[in-house]
Parts: sequence; C-alpha cells; structure tokens
Amino acid sequence: MIPGEVIPSSRPILINEEAAKIMQHIMIINHGEHDIMVGSHCEISSINAALRFYDMSGGMVELNRHRLNIPAGTMLLVEPGDTRTVEVIPFP
Repeated sequence: MIPGEVIPSSRPILINEEAAKIMQHIMIINHGEHDIMVGSHCEISSINAALRFYDMSGGMVELNRHRLNIPAGTMLLVEPGDTRTVEVIPFP
C-alpha cells in the first residue's frame, strides 16, 4: 500500500440505510424570487418561507424535524419556480 492510497470498495455505498424504512418522497417548490440552497443536515421546514412541501398526490404537508436524504456535505439547489422531488428522513 502506498501512503495516501485509497482503495475503493467494489460494492455500492448506501447512505442512511436504516432510515430508508421511514423515508418519505415529497415535492419541494420554490415560490420565491431567489435560488435556495438546502444543506444535507438542515431542518428543511425552517430554511426559507418560500419553500413549500407537498406529498406525491399534491397535498401540502408539514415537515417538522426532517432533513434531506442526501450525502453529508452536499446541497440541493432549488431555483425560483422549480419543483424538485426529494427523499426526506426524520432527525434521530
């Protein structure tokens, strides 16, 4: 092994594997005039009042203590008027 060498696994890396049992799919719509960045560990209900959350049938939902199911350190960009379908999981 060479110092600093990285040997990746041949298997895919699963994130939040245990949380998949309680994961929800929702739609996020930016009703504002500016881009909104949503971080991996931000509580999405308190990020920006211009973001609205809907279930997959189009009904508005209240999300308390939930975050995006994305890798740590990443962000989701929601531009004005955009609709994004995302996975959310509750905070532990």
